Amino acid sequence: MTSQPPHASAPEPRPEGAAPTSPGAPQSAPAQPGPQSFGHAQPVPPQPGAALPAGDRPEHYPTVAGVDGRIAWAMGLLGLIPVPGLAALVTGIVMIVVGLRQRRRNPVAKRLGRNAAILGATLLVGVVVFFTLMGIGIATEDPGSSGDTPSPLLLLAAPFGIWMIVIGPLVAVIMGVIALARPVSREKASRILAGR
Repeated sequence: MTSQPPHASAPEPRPEGAAPTSPGAPQSAPAQPGPQSFGHAQPVPPQPGAALPAGDRPEHYPTVAGVDGRIAWAMGLLGLIPVPGLAALVTGIVMIVVGLRQRRRNPVAKRLGRNAAILGATLLVGVVVFFTLMGIGIATEDPGSSGDTPSPLLLLAAPFGIWMIVIGPLVAVIMGVIALARPVSREKASRILAGR
């Protein structure tokens, strides 16, 4: 038969859901309501390179280019490839692929990636139209002509050639430099997130 010491008292009732305590353990004060006690978690900006949470907010910006979708615009630097035509072709394809892959990230990356993919598609269409017009123009040229007047299709291909060789890659490079130099601001992220 065991008896309790005379100074022992009956155990205090514990609140529902509280962890049991041992008789000699110090009692802690009840938790005071804090800023997060009402179900509203305070936003914590992610560390560089970390993925954004699903409920992404403007407070998470600015962040690194790989998280906010600027990486798709940075692919425009491939326009520096020193081979005319190849620069526009490679830049266009890579910007489309990388831009469309941003859809899996967050709404800001999705928007920036889509815009970069549109520029990439424009570059690619320019290359395809140029070579298509050149090929048709050369194939349909009259072999008996003196060659003094070029085919109308070859003249029509000239603006696409200028776009493919000079303007398109230059625009892609400029946009790539801007994307790397200027992170997405909280204001821009707010506008993008508000327009989802």
